Amino acid sequence: MIGRLIIGLVLAFSVKSFCTSELDSLVNAGLRQSYNFDFEKSSQIFNEIIDKYPDHPEGYYYLSQNHLWFYLGTRDEGELKTFENFTELALEKCDDVISREGESAYYTGLLGNLALQEAMVAASEESTLSAFFSTKSAYGYFEDALELDSSFYKAYLGLGLLEYALSYVPGVFKWAIDITGLGRDKEKGFRYICMANDNADGLISETESSFHKSKMLAEYMGDTRAAIDILDTLVHRFPRNLLFKYQLALALIDYRELEKAESNLKYILENPDQRFIQTVAFSYFLMGEIKFRNNDFKESISLYEKFLEMSRGFEYSGMAYYNIALSWIVLGNELEAKKNLVLARNGNSDISDDVYAARKSGILYENMPDEVEIELIRGKNNLVSGDYGSVISVLLPVEKNLSGEKLVECRLLLAEAEYFRGNYTEAEEFLSKIDINSISIEDWLIPYYFYLQTVINLKLQNREAARVSLIKAKEYNEYDFKEKILAKLNYLKSLFSK
Repeated sequence: MIGRLIIGLVLAFSVKSFCTSELDSLVNAGLRQSYNFDFEKSSQIFNEIIDKYPDHPEGYYYLSQNHLWFYLGTRDEGELKTFENFTELALEKCDDVISREGESAYYTGLLGNLALQEAMVAASEESTLSAFFSTKSAYGYFEDALELDSSFYKAYLGLGLLEYALSYVPGVFKWAIDITGLGRDKEKGFRYICMANDNADGLISETESSFHKSKMLAEYMGDTRAAIDILDTLVHRFPRNLLFKYQLALALIDYRELEKAESNLKYILENPDQRFIQTVAFSYFLMGEIKFRNNDFKESISLYEKFLEMSRGFEYSGMAYYNIALSWIVLGNELEAKKNLVLARNGNSDISDDVYAARKSGILYENMPDEVEIELIRGKNNLVSGDYGSVISVLLPVEKNLSGEKLVECRLLLAEAEYFRGNYTEAEEFLSKIDINSISIEDWLIPYYFYLQTVINLKLQNREAARVSLIKAKEYNEYDFKEKILAKLNYLKSLFSK
């Protein structure tokens, strides 16, 4: 659980050496190669650092980091052993330097990085308490580094990542956070990341903080366009980096620019790195999402199944099986649909999409959609693919044949489509016809209804009405897709301060 959160956030956290200009230059050269996924060259450089500076921890630390990435991408025990060996050597050398030269923000921060890496391994092995205590150790080192040097902004990067990641830990594990005394504040985490980014002292430092800032902009602040702009720059600088391309594709899908997203995913699938096999697997999932949203159901089934075949975990398997089932429903194969609806109940319970898939699969199994409801599936896909004209042409004819919650969903889709077409008055009219009291299963539609009210009122210059509906959206946002809706609400909140 915590492993998925931290591993998803932490790409790297390098520290700039002040020991010698040559060491500094070698570290940056090695990291440039790592960021561009040329790990053979980066390993050569880090080994050169070990040869030239055997009493310093840098070479060992960055080799351990490379092998940590490989282990997280493959779960290969050999990679884990190599990571542990280099980590042990890095810790030993770091302690030796501190004994010789005294404490410094730089080496204290490096100890924080090493503790953070150990936390990531413990989390990936489901050793929850060990992960929390290693995380506490990392947090303490970063705080100590700032006490030694308040201008050591890279420590804010580490603290920000930890605050942000721990804020996603489910309440059932809150006891572990209380025991360790850790923070779990998204807003503070984002602020710290921005501080690190604003005070980056070189391309490598800027790259690290920019990547994490882009993720938080998309996931927490809801500013997907700003996230895309940052990621575009990173992909341009490091065109072979699969993680940057994957994150960019994810943001582009959210922004409904599916063609551009597909281009980045194709690169990953055509240049698969077996050391990042899970990223490749997730790329098949996203390609399946794109085809599904384009109503290309046969192709989406094939891509989702490829994801399920390759994936090393259960993350998003529930949603994959659920969308496969919906695809078979549209294609008229009820037997295959029901088989996949059963499988959709076995996803990852820490992921809202999988929780939703598990709940909805049971409902659909007992009440298969009719032809009118199938049009709702097509219409929703048209909306999330950005084909707003088709939403109107598909759903307007079936609106009169729907009732209750299905009618609410249909009118929400029509309202959003009209909003993106710039027809704000028409969008408001569809919303005005909605009775939210008829919502009984899809409770997340309630905050989404108030979210749409907010954006439409803003466009119609009804600022006070928009403020009221935003408050209501936050009040009701306790259901499925809570974090995704919260990001949208956070973005709207930022507009009121402008």
